[in-house]
Amino acid sequence: MRFFWKLMSVTLAGTLLASCASETSDFIPEPGNQGGDEGGNQGGDEGGNQGGDEGGNQSVGTIEDCKISYVKDSLTAGESFESYSTVKVSGVTGTGGTHTGLKGQFGYVIADPSKKLDDVVWSDAQFNDKYGGENADQYDEYMSTNVPSSTGMYAVFYRYSPDGGKSWTYCDGQGVITSYDLDYSRLKIVNVKSGSSQGGQEETGDTPNIEWCKVTWPTIDYKEENNSFENGTPIGVYSQVYAPGVTGANGTHTGIRGEFGYVPSEAGKGYADITWVDAVYNDKFDQNSAPNNDEYMIANDLKLNPGYYVVFYRYTTDSGQVVVCDGEGMLTDPSQFALERIVSIEVK
Repeated sequence: MRFFWKLMSVTLAGTLLASCASETSDFIPEPGNQGGDEGGNQGGDEGGNQGGDEGGNQSVGTIEDCKISYVKDSLTAGESFESYSTVKVSGVTGTGGTHTGLKGQFGYVIADPSKKLDDVVWSDAQFNDKYGGENADQYDEYMSTNVPSSTGMYAVFYRYSPDGGKSWTYCDGQGVITSYDLDYSRLKIVNVKSGSSQGGQEETGDTPNIEWCKVTWPTIDYKEENNSFENGTPIGVYSQVYAPGVTGANGTHTGIRGEFGYVPSEAGKGYADITWVDAVYNDKFDQNSAPNNDEYMIANDLKLNPGYYVVFYRYTTDSGQVVVCDGEGMLTDPSQFALERIVSIEVK
């Protein structure tokens, strides 16, 4: 087993925590601003955004740097993502700049590691003419107060276009990014929680809000008698989940979907390689042992080829909240996948 643990350490560290390069990208040109509809965003006149030249949305320069400078990391449902970001374009930003021709947008996406940059919801950000930070001589600041669509964990971003939306440069909590694959070790993560009632208990209404989950069996301590399964026999991996008013002996047991995830413990494998299959609610779970939780399990018809696997559970609510859990509990982001937290199994 020592070889297996070392192998997974290399896999998770190398695959999940790789940093992105820093350079301008044009992954997602915004429809209507591409110049392909003969008008671009000219607004019907022949000058449009040209400023008197024949170049259409000509670039005002190169975006040299951008970064999210502030966003509140915990919100109550209905509260906005109050966020700020700085950006640098020589001759355009800063106290001696023109402050024109640059477009900024704020974006957010549920913090599900399967999401990419093209899943992000974008909206225009506003130039902050009152910015007075220590780098205000070179940078401009943009701000946004976008309201999230539901409770859950969100990754947030800014992006900037120097040419009316034909190309974009993306940034996160550490600076410029270019990859579709989101590196959660760098991102700003915001937790949007449901509100509280006057009695101090969290209101759930008809929408579940998952506060905890965990792979409960087998445990993270590999023991062959618990973690090994004969080829062709049912795989006994269980998970518990807690959502106020929904799970537990007095809960509704509705509005939550459970999934079991597995990935072979091979070099080069990461979160994107996990296979997810529907899990089923265990109506025979003894809730005296955990009166606030529900338990999910794998359907008996799942069969895996012989080998070692790392396993997870994932839960999704009707509101769109997505949480992932391992052998220690609920993950706030995939960079927490760590050797000491994972549950492994063997199919013989």
